Amino acid sequence: MSVLLHEDLTRQVIGIAFKVYNAMGYGVREQYIHRAFAQEFRGAGIPFEHEVVIPLTYNGERIGTYRIDFIVGTTVVVELKVVPFVKHVHVRQVLEYLRSLEKTLALLIFFTQTGVKVKRILLPKIAACISSSSV
Repeated sequence: MSVLLHEDLTRQVIGIAFKVYNAMGYGVREQYIHRAFAQEFRGAGIPFEHEVVIPLTYNGERIGTYRIDFIVGTTVVVELKVVPFVKHVHVRQVLEYLRSLEKTLALLIFFTQTGVKVKRILLPKIAACISSSSV
């Protein structure tokens, strides 16, 4: 039996992704996709934070910031990309967000030429714990 972390919430977010893509298609600027998602979250009564800024530190000193697209329901990081194809660098970026926020789950949602692609991303140590507990 497999266990999905925050299953109901992530299903809602993925449903919203397909709804927005079906209405807007590929090639729309990412900022407009963000606005559509925010409108859908509000309409569905899903609590969210948009464009969350978190500090990036090195040796205890702030050297920059990350800007995260959405934190949904206080638990799930949602990162949106409007790109022709999925790249590994996007996954690495989201893993950094999870580590910085001390969150466990992200949805990386791509609006591509061929449709919506979704990657569920767990921090590796969390994924190992879930895999071993579901055996």
